[in-house]
Amino acid sequence: KFALAFVSSFDVDEPTLEVFEAVRDLSDVHVYVTGNPEKASAEIREAKPDNVTFTGFLSNEAYAGLMRSVSAVLVLTTFDFTFQRGGSEAVSVGTPIITSDFPVLREYFNKGTLHVDNSPGQIRAAIETMQRDHSAYEREVLLLQQERKERWETIQETIEAWIAQAL
Repeated sequence: KFALAFVSSFDVDEPTLEVFEAVRDLSDVHVYVTGNPEKASAEIREAKPDNVTFTGFLSNEAYAGLMRSVSAVLVLTTFDFTFQRGGSEAVSVGTPIITSDFPVLREYFNKGTLHVDNSPGQIRAAIETMQRDHSAYEREVLLLQQERKERWETIQETIEAWIAQAL
């Protein structure tokens, strides 16, 4: 099956029910939802389809393993200007992303990523696109990972030069 991790805290800005609706009929897709399911509303717990697993809170090691083992990571929010740490974690391990379509997320996750309006239809379409073109998104996210690494190395060199100059 095509496996996805949905990085969740069961907060009000996460379109969890929309994800469930999007994947309910996708028998070849399985979604692992991170976070403490005790924080999920009764409506969310009752709506969970059979192809969704609540992982519960994961140790850092288990979480990293999940991020590496899935085909893509869902990091969705209904709030603009919300940084998706789970997206950065996906980039760090080279896993493609499906995230919300807000300018800040479109700018930051500009490769290896599909952007959606959080509707079940767009989420489903993005999952199907990711399945079909997965190798292209894997290549792109690795380019994004390299760009991020080079940027941080440049920043580190600049800071070290400032420190050396100050001393």
